[in-house]
Amino acid sequence: MPSPQAILKTYGLQPKKSWGQHFLADPHALARVVRDCALCENDALVVEIGAGTGALTERLVAPGRTVLAVEHDRELAAVLRDRFRDEPSVEIVEQDFLAFDLAAAAERAGGRIKVVGNIPYQITAPILFKLVAARAGVVSAHLLMQAEVARRLAAPVGAKDYSLLTVLLGRVGHATLGARLSPACFHPPPDVESRVAVVAFDKTPPAVPSDEFFVNFVKACFHQRRKRVVNSLRGQPHLALPKPLVAALAERFPELLARRAEALNGDEFLSLAAFAETWRG
Repeated sequence: MPSPQAILKTYGLQPKKSWGQHFLADPHALARVVRDCALCENDALVVEIGAGTGALTERLVAPGRTVLAVEHDRELAAVLRDRFRDEPSVEIVEQDFLAFDLAAAAERAGGRIKVVGNIPYQITAPILFKLVAARAGVVSAHLLMQAEVARRLAAPVGAKDYSLLTVLLGRVGHATLGARLSPACFHPPPDVESRVAVVAFDKTPPAVPSDEFFVNFVKACFHQRRKRVVNSLRGQPHLALPKPLVAALAERFPELLARRAEALNGDEFLSLAAFAETWRG
């Protein structure tokens, strides 16, 4: 299997820094990422985010499995089409993953699918929000990302890394940490460590609060994370919360609103958001 460096040289290409391109090049690291993908014979269709030079793509190929390799970079998409021209199980999708139709992919597969990939650091949050929104068709995501962000996804309540992403994910699933990779595993090397986060969408949240309201409510609570929730909710830009509503929350949940957002667990956020959305009608 040719290295990403060799493939880029063959096609006269260079990594695009503005696109956040850091290609996983170490064979042992690639094997660890594939292991964290936990693919089995039932995974008849897999979506890969940012296939790049195809180093991970070729390791996802298996009898009876279709790999939808999504790549936004036109030049790399052309490379992929050339590399896999004799591999009918690999379909190259030249598209921004944020515009990719996961529901259609799941419908094609006849069930929920797995999503894998070495994702660009700068769009990690939008990718995660998209996966949360599309969870009806996604059973799990196995993503190589900045190690700091991966830790946030799996952080316990009260930890330094506990964040908005932790809470939003915890409403619909849970995350575990996989392989930790040094910058030397990539071409070119990034400035930070990377880590696989395995996100399982295995929870069914209540109808109230709605997805959109819950996201904005939690953002409001974390707006000033070093302040108590009651103060963070006042004057934040994420959600229109009238003063009487904040007062009603403080009266109904005085102990919760006296804490910082990082000290509230997922169920407590759900209770606050459900009360607020119901109050607003």
